[in-house]
Amino acid sequence: MSRAFMRRSFKAVTTWILAALMGVGCWRGGSELLVILDRGVIPGRRGPSLHLADNPLAYWAVFAFFCAALLAAVGFTLFLAYVGWRQAMEHRRS
Repeated sequence: MSRAFMRRSFKAVTTWILAALMGVGCWRGGSELLVILDRGVIPGRRGPSLHLADNPLAYWAVFAFFCAALLAAVGFTLFLAYVGWRQAMEHRRS
């Protein structure tokens, strides 16, 4: 096998591994969002927790921000998977 062949296949596999790791992170983040939604409490890491009953506007604003961040991460994960697929198909054509 040529070095170019090995380099292209290594790139595709590496990209898929990164996409898989990001996918696991997205799964974990999504499950945490479901727990936050179920309990009605956003745990404070350094400060007080944010409760839905105490301040609903701030709760929903922070929850919407977390959802937007998760959607951006999912989009980037799908983009990485697509790039890995394109690299693999390019590798197959050569």
